[in-house]
Amino acid sequence: MMRRSNKSRLAISIIMMLLLTMIIVLSGGTAAYPSDSYKWNRQESGTTAPIHDVVAIDSTHVWAVTGNSELQLLFFNGSSWSAQESGISDPLYAIDTVDNNNIWAVGYNGVIIHYDGSSWEAQDSGTTNVSINAVSALDPSHVWAAGGGGQIFFYDGFSWSRMTIDNSIAFEGIYALDSSHVWAVGGELGPKAGHGVAFFFDGNAWSEVNTGAGSTLFDVFAMDSRHVWAVGGRGEIRFFDGSSWSGQASNTDVILYGVTALGGHAWAVGEQGTILYSEDLRSWTTSSSGVTKILRSITGLDAQHLWAVGDDGVILSAELMPAPPFTPTARTWGHDSIGVTAPATAWYLAEGSTGSGFETWILLANPGSEKATAHVYYMTPKGETAGPIVELAASTRKTINVADTVAGEWSVSTRVSSDKPILAERAMYGNAQ
Repeated sequence: MMRRSNKSRLAISIIMMLLLTMIIVLSGGTAAYPSDSYKWNRQESGTTAPIHDVVAIDSTHVWAVTGNSELQLLFFNGSSWSAQESGISDPLYAIDTVDNNNIWAVGYNGVIIHYDGSSWEAQDSGTTNVSINAVSALDPSHVWAAGGGGQIFFYDGFSWSRMTIDNSIAFEGIYALDSSHVWAVGGELGPKAGHGVAFFFDGNAWSEVNTGAGSTLFDVFAMDSRHVWAVGGRGEIRFFDGSSWSGQASNTDVILYGVTALGGHAWAVGEQGTILYSEDLRSWTTSSSGVTKILRSITGLDAQHLWAVGDDGVILSAELMPAPPFTPTARTWGHDSIGVTAPATAWYLAEGSTGSGFETWILLANPGSEKATAHVYYMTPKGETAGPIVELAASTRKTINVADTVAGEWSVSTRVSSDKPILAERAMYGNAQ
C-alpha cells in the first residue's frame, strides 16, 4: 500500500480547506433545490390520450405508455416525442426498463410486451382476465409486475410465472429495490373498497405490511431500504424508515398517483396538476405545474432531468431555475474545522450553531472516480436529526447549509456517512463579537 508523506498530507489539508471554503464564500450555494426553483414546461406529445407512466434511461431515451388502444407507446429522443409501434391493440398502464435492450410494458387483459432494442414483442403473462397495472425491472432476469385480483407476476429471464396474493385486492404499484426488497401496493375491493394495502417480498415470500394507509395506494418507490414512499388517496404519503411506516404531511387532499426520489430529493404527482416536492425527504411543498389535468407518473435521471405525465396527453419536463443568491450574516469572523488529511467514509464534525447571527455549513468533496452517496445527520440537545442525502459525482463538491434542516439551534454537531471515501469539513461564520 502506498503511503503519503506528512508533507503530502499537509498539502492535501491546506488545499482542501481553501477549495471547500471557497465554495461558500464565492457561491453561497447549497445542495438543495427549493420547489420554486423548478419551472415545468409542457412538451408536445402528439396525443390527447391519458398517459399513464413514463421511464427514462438517459436524456435521449425516454418512453411513455398511454391508455389508448390505437397509440400505446411514445418515445422521446432528446428533442421531440413520437409514436412507437407496439404490435398490440390493448391500452398500456405501466413501463419500466433495465437498459435500451430490456424494456417491459404492461396493461389491459394481462398484456406484457418486451423491447429488445429493435422491436416490441408480446410475452405470455399466463392470463387475459386481469389488468396488469405496474411493473418493476431490476435486471433482465428479475422483473416483477402486479395487477387486479391480487396477482403478482415474475419474469426469470425465460418466462413469466404468477401467483395470487389475495383476490380481494387490486395492486396498483410495485417497486423492486433488489431481489430481497420488493414492495407492492394497492387497495381492497368489495365491502372494504378504497382501503390501502401493501405487501413486501423478502426474497422468499410475500407478506402483508401495515403502512397505516386509510386510502388506496397507487404507487411505491424506494430510494434505499430506509427511504421508501407510498402515495395514494386523500393526499396520503406513507414513509418507511427501515423499521416502521409513518405518515408525511402532503398538505393536500387530492389523490396522488406517482412518486419518485433522486439524490436526496423526492417528488409526488396527482390530481389537479399537483406536483409535490421534498428537499429534505420529510416535508413537502407544492411546485407549480402550470396544468390542471391529472398527473399519473413522474420519473427522473437527476434533479435537472425530470418528466411528469398525465391525462389529455400531458407531458411536462422540469427546468431548474437559477437559485436566488444566499444572503449571509454580517460576518465578522469565521472558523473552519481541522483540515482533512485523507478521504474517509465516516466523518464527525464537532461544534456549530444556527442560532441568530450564526451560519454553519458542511462541505463535502468527492475526489474519487465513482459517484458517492453521503448521508448527513445532525446532533442537537433534542437528539439526532436526519439531514439531506447528497449524491456526489466523481471529482465534484457540494455545500450544505445546516440551517436548512435544524434552524435556530445554538448547539449542533454533524455526522457524515458515505458509501465511498469522501472529504468533509465544517465551516462556521458569525457576527457576534
